[in-house]
Amino acid sequence: MTGPAVTVGIDAPAWLREPAFTLKEIAALTGTPPNTTTYWCTLAAAAGYELSVKPGPRRLLSAHGAYVVSVLRHLSLAHVTLTASAVKSVLAIAFSHGRPVLPNLFDQLHIHDGPVVVEVDLSEIWLKLEPKLSHYRSH
Repeated sequence: MTGPAVTVGIDAPAWLREPAFTLKEIAALTGTPPNTTTYWCTLAAAAGYELSVKPGPRRLLSAHGAYVVSVLRHLSLAHVTLTASAVKSVLAIAFSHGRPVLPNLFDQLHIHDGPVVVEVDLSEIWLKLEPKLSHYRSH
């Protein structure tokens, strides 16, 4: 007999929601071209989620925005068709009641792309990205 599932959360850094990363930095951190990041930010805004701000001439993303872009990039590299619906599915798990959230340890996303189901380990994406973000912030 097994007991209830145990959920292990990932501690969010205090700077998770601070808009601090330019499109060029996001490209270096995630491998996502700036125009693709801008497009995904536009889709997110249309769905009611804020991934970036534009306080001046440059668009800035938070660490959480970089995480969402990284998840979308992983799906793209797995040849998932990133429709507005697919992007909205990612956003729905990256936000809770309109607030950015990180995945729990071992959380996975299952996206259906036609008859194929693609599985992405969300916590692994964050755990690989966070040290890079932290490094950029310290410079």
